[in-house]
Amino acid sequence: MTDWLNVPENIEEYVGFIYEIENLISGLKYIGQKKFWVVSHYKPLKGNKKRRKRENESNWRTYYGSSKMLLEDLKKVGKENFKRTILYCCESKSVMNYIETMLQFENHVVFNDSYYNKIVNCRISENQIKNFRVHLLTLIASRTPHKPSPDNNPTIGS
Repeated sequence: MTDWLNVPENIEEYVGFIYEIENLISGLKYIGQKKFWVVSHYKPLKGNKKRRKRENESNWRTYYGSSKMLLEDLKKVGKENFKRTILYCCESKSVMNYIETMLQFENHVVFNDSYYNKIVNCRISENQIKNFRVHLLTLIASRTPHKPSPDNNPTIGS
């Protein structure tokens, strides 16, 4: 069970998502990203040298961000006073980095007192996102965040 808004039915098709968490009492918000999946490494089987890997679902269903201030508020006022919304579903980690950073800059989160975000950190190369260039340029040109709905879940990078 999850209390995220706009959860896609087919999470298997995505690497992760960009989200916004809002404190319903103070109005403070947080923009971040979370992977749907994590890779676990295991010892090699007897006679093999390569470690085994398995992809498992991450803790995204219970995740509330990495901001210490947000997590302190969560303890003080309780989960019921927070709204968690998935803004974008992404098929690549690079696109997740790009979209998260773009939204953080557009909302001036570091300078804006209505955001928990106090750090913007990103490292992206052109090679990582060249396959998604048209989608990203379209998104930037529109300057309107696309909120997923059951009928129209915006997939960046498809």
